[in-house]
Amino acid sequence: MISHFLKRDLKDSMVFWIILGLVSVAILGGYWWSHSDSLIMCLGWLYFIFSQFVTLNITGTLVRTDHMISRQYFLSLPLARNNFFFITLIRLSIFYLPLWLYLIVVVSLYSIPRKLYVLPNFYLSFVVFLFAISLTLIWWISHGLLYSLLLERSLRFSSSVKRLLMALVPMFLFLTEACVFFFCFFWALKLLLGFGALPYPSLEFPVILICLGVPVSITAITLRLSKTRWTSVA
Repeated sequence: MISHFLKRDLKDSMVFWIILGLVSVAILGGYWWSHSDSLIMCLGWLYFIFSQFVTLNITGTLVRTDHMISRQYFLSLPLARNNFFFITLIRLSIFYLPLWLYLIVVVSLYSIPRKLYVLPNFYLSFVVFLFAISLTLIWWISHGLLYSLLLERSLRFSSSVKRLLMALVPMFLFLTEACVFFFCFFWALKLLLGFGALPYPSLEFPVILICLGVPVSITAITLRLSKTRWTSVA
């Protein structure tokens, strides 16, 4: 079942993958020639826009709500609804792989000072960094899925105030959660690398666990809410 969907998605978006590959080669060629950091930034924006644009083939748009029709159709099939949701997540995650690899490679090669390599907990911190990137992208995908469903639900309201609130409240929550993600991972990495000092050293490990646990909890809640909406026939 999953392979069927993935093959269809790759086939439908093959043109976009080819364009992405050609533009990536052109940008990397330009960087090899000029060593301009702005080209590396352009590459990141390219992968970000690609992930946002191509996933519309799966989630649909506000004007053309094909995914609502497809949801109703798939929910009528003899397939567990939870499986249907996670299949959708996997289909979406495929288009975020270039961005995921970009964040890992670019940050590793260009953003980490060499002097940090000799710190005792550097490799553990790098593992936490990889975990932070992966978890943030999972949260981003599930939040985007939930947001698209909430926006479509807002179209049913006759009051423009309700439609506006349905659009703005999730955006406010998204920005708040993004700040929490950044703050938690920043402090976790700072404590692991030894740049943060607490009044009591024995509190460092519990604080690190709390800093990692909060984003995990937010992601779990977001996944739960998006799964509930995505698998609902209403």
